[in-house]
Amino acid sequence: QLVASITQRKIDLERDFTPIALGMDQPYLLAVHPSVPVRTVDELIRFVRSRPGEVVYASAGMGSAGHIAMELLRMAMKVEMIHVPYKGAGAALADVVAGQVPIIFSSPLGTVPLIRAGRLRALAVSSGQRMATLPEVPTVHEAGIKGFSTAAFLGLFGPPNLPREIVNR
Repeated sequence: QLVASITQRKIDLERDFTPIALGMDQPYLLAVHPSVPVRTVDELIRFVRSRPGEVVYASAGMGSAGHIAMELLRMAMKVEMIHVPYKGAGAALADVVAGQVPIIFSSPLGTVPLIRAGRLRALAVSSGQRMATLPEVPTVHEAGIKGFSTAAFLGLFGPPNLPREIVNR
């Protein structure tokens, strides 16, 4: 019954669920292959606009957090790009590192080592604050897309109005 009622209206996390625990909150890194002649989000916007309908980006798959983050960014930048979905982050990152696809919004777990090795160039982080592991990389908001902030999260939720004593246990 809960599933039926949620599918008939917009999901409201506060109304439809009781939060129990946040397991993870992870930003994503906007990165490019070093051959891409951009070092900032502003330069990326100009680069994509100068090649309408030609610039592609990789993701770990349709509906993945990186795909959604890039689509949100693409809409905020008001540019057209072509999505190339892969069957997982490893395959997507491999093709970006190889220069087959120029751009990716990816998890720091696989991306930070490639940035530090010079195999990818970080342009921005998706969350509202910089990452401690790459403090020199600005947020997308700081880079000029005001109000942009997104991150993947894993959490545990219960049904609406779950008693506090059950949540605490």
